[in-house]
Amino acid sequence: MRISAFAVIVVLSACGSSSSDSPDAGRTGIDAAVSTCPAAPPSQDLPCPSTGETCVYERCASDGLVSATCVAGTWSVSTESCAAASCQGNSCGEGYVCAANVGGALIIDCRPHECADGPLTCECVCGPDVQCTAGDQYGEGALFSCNTCTSNICP
Repeated sequence: MRISAFAVIVVLSACGSSSSDSPDAGRTGIDAAVSTCPAAPPSQDLPCPSTGETCVYERCASDGLVSATCVAGTWSVSTESCAAASCQGNSCGEGYVCAANVGGALIIDCRPHECADGPLTCECVCGPDVQCTAGDQYGEGALFSCNTCTSNICP
């Protein structure tokens, strides 16, 4: 899966954990305070509550890769085909996302996600109770950074 065309810039988080019940668990946008990604991709120009938020959906069988960004109170929606994404020289297929595991070592690889048709979120990519950010922090196609560090001493 690939969303490099829909780059989401987020600062890499420090070590720690976050609750899967936190409101930012489904967030792939800029301000991780509140997630407003709808369960299904929104339609172009419908109202949205959080300017700057980007929600990405992998719906290869029907719509392709859908990216919806809240711009000035309305959704701006774009789609592209579900071609395989590059992830450190490997190809991630449908149902997989390029992710970086950060927990003392930095391991970037393709991993299956559990997002189904809903938005690609930290929780369904990294798992519950794992601190996560979205965006290409490493320049290797990594879309999610899953911070599994529990010691608060690793980056």
